[in-house]
Amino acid sequence: MVCGGLGYFLVNFHRFSLGVISLDLAGEFDLGPVGLGLLGSVSFYTYALMQVPCGLITDRFPPRVILTVSCILTAAATFWFSSAREFSGLVSSRTLLGFAVAFIYLPSLAVIRESFDEKIFGTMAGALLAMGQLGAVFTSVPLQLAANNLGWRGTFRIVTYLTIVLCILVFFPIHVKRQKEKAAVHSVLQSSKETFKKPGFWSIVVLFLLVFGSRISFQGLWGARFFDVILNGRGEKAAFLMAISIGCVFGSMLLGFLADRFGYIRIFRITCFSIAIGWFVLAVFGHSAGIRTLYVTSFLFGVAVSGSYAIATGMIRFYSSEDNMGFLVGISGSAAFFGSAFFTQMTGLFFSRYGAEDVPGFRILFLSFCVISVLCTLLVLRTNRDLETKAGATKHDICHKK
Repeated sequence: MVCGGLGYFLVNFHRFSLGVISLDLAGEFDLGPVGLGLLGSVSFYTYALMQVPCGLITDRFPPRVILTVSCILTAAATFWFSSAREFSGLVSSRTLLGFAVAFIYLPSLAVIRESFDEKIFGTMAGALLAMGQLGAVFTSVPLQLAANNLGWRGTFRIVTYLTIVLCILVFFPIHVKRQKEKAAVHSVLQSSKETFKKPGFWSIVVLFLLVFGSRISFQGLWGARFFDVILNGRGEKAAFLMAISIGCVFGSMLLGFLADRFGYIRIFRITCFSIAIGWFVLAVFGHSAGIRTLYVTSFLFGVAVSGSYAIATGMIRFYSSEDNMGFLVGISGSAAFFGSAFFTQMTGLFFSRYGAEDVPGFRILFLSFCVISVLCTLLVLRTNRDLETKAGATKHDICHKK
């Protein structure tokens, strides 16, 4: 699990790193909002496209092999990005990067499911997400400091070397307690037919598409621009992004544990409505709030979004079998990153017309995200009432409760 967590650390580092170096890239390559939106979205599109195939591959092949190949490709893509001299090189390297890191989270999740008891799945999945969110922490103040001293190219060269070290670590066998025969692809698809008939599953997919998609687009690129605007370019944006990421670390571990203890729907309801409140606070009070208030809001927002992601992933587990969990989680992950790619690119187009330097534009954007969060949460609660169970219920009880 540790190697998988380190790999997921890299996933989140690359996912959110553009937010901090966006001004450097804009200056060197003469990029406007549309160009930045395209650059930020291409890896999300590729990542999203590969989630379903990755789910099928994860259900079929050993996690160690998948993780090793993924880390090798990630190192190559990172080096290419650090060496790019044209915008086309940036786009191509980010496309390869999205493909490479797409094969890390699901194999790591498979290791957890095969190594730990079902009753602590949410806790362990939350721990995996927390390790990944440390990567987001390093894309804030540490990345800003490294870029200031080494330049963004030098910083990503170092990341390349560290990724090569991870390739060596991952290559050693990952041992699991419960070995099982890998299912054939047709068996995975066959076992998923009943799940596809359930509105509850698709409502969770919609949640990943819209709620988590909008959140990733914010933390991955446009959040840095927002903090630049409200702080009048005082250079503290990385600190607020770090507060979100630290909140994500705590939220992943804490809320995954609470979901195992008190029930998934009960904790899900609190976290998802908290996301909507966070968007509302940023929209209405973000431009006038004090520094401390912004730090607290950013931290709590991170707790809510990361915790709800862990819980939603755990809820999908209740619709899956031993054969098809990777496939079903892959579908939800694909939705999340199609959403993040869409929101990243569409926000760039929005700001190209209305300007990314004005508070009113961000206010409209955040209020829209607030409404989306409320509607998606209500949809999931409406279609997943059967998951309203006490801690200790078995997956069979949940799936067949009338």
